[in-house]
Formats: sequence, structure tokens, C-alpha cells
Amino acid sequence: MANQAFSEAEDLMVGAGELYFKRKDDVHGLHHLGNVEEFNITTDVTTVEKNSSMNRKRELMASVVTAVSPTGSMTMTEYNPYNMALGLFGAENVHKQVATTMVDERYVVPSVPGIIELKDADGNRYYNAGNITAKMSVAIPSAVGSPVPAMSFATFIGTYSYSKNEDIYVAITKAATTPGDVDGLEVTFQVGLDHAAQVYPVTTTGTSVTIPLDHSDRVTGVSMVITLGPTDDLASEVKSSAIAGSKISCTALKSDLKPDVDYVVEDQSSRAGFIKIPEGSSLKRNDTILISADIPEADYVTVSGGNAGEIEGELSFIGDPNQGDRYILEAWDVKIQPDGDLTGLIGSDFGSFNLNVKFLADYKNHRQYPYYKLTKVGSASGTEVAQGVYDPLN
Repeated sequence: MANQAFSEAEDLMVGAGELYFKRKDDVHGLHHLGNVEEFNITTDVTTVEKNSSMNRKRELMASVVTAVSPTGSMTMTEYNPYNMALGLFGAENVHKQVATTMVDERYVVPSVPGIIELKDADGNRYYNAGNITAKMSVAIPSAVGSPVPAMSFATFIGTYSYSKNEDIYVAITKAATTPGDVDGLEVTFQVGLDHAAQVYPVTTTGTSVTIPLDHSDRVTGVSMVITLGPTDDLASEVKSSAIAGSKISCTALKSDLKPDVDYVVEDQSSRAGFIKIPEGSSLKRNDTILISADIPEADYVTVSGGNAGEIEGELSFIGDPNQGDRYILEAWDVKIQPDGDLTGLIGSDFGSFNLNVKFLADYKNHRQYPYYKLTKVGSASGTEVAQGVYDPLN
């Protein structure tokens, strides 16, 4: 320890230690603040000064201390809810989630792409939902679209029965032999681009003919009805292939939804009760679907940010320096406020956040140490405090 004659290298400080805090309304007592990267104390002294105005030297005549304001700062690196409540100027609470088995609960698709949020009757989000499945509330019937380009001489009848959405390509590839008679017409059609075209030669006479647009392994249930007027032979409609003709888009009956196609359940987003509707889903905006899921019973610790009003309590520091004296700090009444950003929620390095500490005076209970008490209890070099009465002059 430095004395009247010499300095001592062991009095230099490279500090480390533990910090504890107890909020005023916390019945659980002190809470370890974890790994605090920095802890500093600042003492601001406010003075009022008076300079002479009797000559040009204007020397200082008097200086009076009018206020002392001890403050501190801490750089926090552990993100437990207790610490985050301090860093976000809020408080800890508990959200109680009751175990629930959702069975065919109705939800409306808000948009495609879009997100469905699983919530209870009070609007509270369901967390960590499991075994999520979805299905149609009402089957969507199959549909046969109009040909593009239009075919004024043809209609399409029947109910589309194939299990998948498909495009049917149709063309007149040979004209009728005699106007007003379908005999000699040749129709070429193709169900999907992955199937070979199929040729249907008309060998019957009359003003109309019905042609089933089916492949052997892809029965569509759709037929094309061609009707000719007295002067029609469709020579002007002849195309080189089915693809060069008209396209009829057919939509299959939808009675079920396919995971990862019509809806997506991800491990990450389902923690927040999200179900994603991807682009390309057979669902449409405002469709109603039925959702089943398992909701676990749990007590989730929550933090309400920004509404603490005041964070007041006791602060303790237990020093364990690499170099220097070991001190214990006891602060009876402090106020804590966040200072700056709480980083690390998204980032490429460990996050941190800063807290400011205001030491309040407590003369009533601690007259000799109104703001805080700093007690030397040893030294990193191994020198312990001597027993008995301490004489600062020895």
C-alpha cells in the first residue's frame, strides 16, 4: 500500500468481480447480474465559484461545493429475462399457457403468400405449437376453364375428375370434308405437356360430334362438343399441333391440403404459432381452413419493455481483481436506467447493453456512508486486512 514516502505497484488496479442487484419490490432478494464486462463509478461534484472583480486579475475568491452526484455504469452481457428487464426498462412477468388440443379450429387465410397466427380466444399467441395440420373446411369443386384463344364452334362438358391441376391443349388439325358435316375433321389434343399428343379422327356424319379428352392414365372427365353451321368446315381453324391450338386450364377437386405445398410448418416460426401459406398454394385469400395442433402447458417468463416507471433497489459488488485491492461495495439505494442500444438480438458478435446507476443518499439509515460503502477486504497479492484498529498513517 502506498505510504508517505513510496508508491506500490500492487495498488494498481486490473479489476474483476461480481455484481448483484435487488429490485425494491422483489421478494426473492439479490440477483446475480452475470458476466458484467465493465463497472465504473463517476463522482460529479458541482461547485459555485466567485471571482474578484476588483482588478484585472480576477482571482478566485471562493469555491463552494453545492452538490455531489455519484453515478455508475455497467456493461451487461448476459441476456436472461431479469437482466433484459433492466436493459429494456421494464419488468418480468409470467405468461401461463394452458395445455390445449386444437381440433379443426377455423382460421381464415389472410393472403397468399401469407401467415396464419394461432391464438386463443383472448387473442393470446400460442407458443411452441406441435403436430400442426391443416385441411379444407369445405371442398373446392373442380373447374374447367374457357379455351384460350376462344373456340366459338366448341363447348366443353363434363366434370374434371383428374387428381391434379392440368392444362389440356386442343386443336383442329384437319378440316371437315364437306361444310356443315363433321365427317373428316381431325382433332388433336394433349393433356399436360409431359404426355404425347393424341389424334381423334372424326368418321361419323352429322352437324356435331362429342370427343372425350382422355388419355389412358389421365382420365379428365372432360369432353369437347364440336357443332358446325351449314357453311362451316373449320379450314381456317386448322393448326399444326395441339400446342398451337387453344389451352383449357382445369382445376382438380380440392378436399385436402398438402404440407409444404399448400401450407408450411417450420420449426422456428411454429414457436410463435405461425403457419405459412406459400406462393403457389391452392389456397386463396379468405379461404377458411381447419387447423389441429397440440399446445403444451407452460409458464413463459415475459418482459414488458419500457414501462417500469422507476427501477430502484440495492446494488452489491464483490471484487476479485487480477491486480489491486479486493473491495466490497454496498449501495443501499440506487436507481438504474438503460443507456443506449440493447444489441445482439441480430448480429455477428456477442451482444451487450449498458446500464446507468444513480446512487441516492440514505442518511437516515447510513449516516456515515449515505451513498455507498466500499470496504477493502484483502488484496490480489494475498495481503489481508490486519486485525485491530486501522491507522492510515502506518
